[in-house]
Amino acid sequence: MSNHITNTLGFIEIQSSHSRKVVWYYYKNLNNKQSYSEFFESMKSSLLETINKHNMHMPIKFNLKLESTYNRLSVENSSENREFKTSAREIYEASNLEAILDDSFTKLLAEEENYCSRGSGFTLQSID
Repeated sequence: MSNHITNTLGFIEIQSSHSRKVVWYYYKNLNNKQSYSEFFESMKSSLLETINKHNMHMPIKFNLKLESTYNRLSVENSSENREFKTSAREIYEASNLEAILDDSFTKLLAEEENYCSRGSGFTLQSID
């Protein structure tokens, strides 16, 4: 990814396809939030704005993908990149977007908790 993308606060469009019917955005954790709850809160208003921009005239589908790095504290060179994703959800103009986002964040947190509870010894190093 270019330096411009990785050093810009907010959602940055990184790709589109099918005549812009599919658009991917990236949000870098530039403020180095150390917990998922803090990270979600820091980017929520920007996410609402980005989704609303596309949802003005027709329904859209969206999903979230969270990229993080985990490591084992007592094991050298044990870093592991992980992704947690939500299923695609439809959003209509009349949808309660904040409730949908909160539900999506909760699902990501549950997926992460499931990963950590497997007894692998991995702990969160950074939210990418």
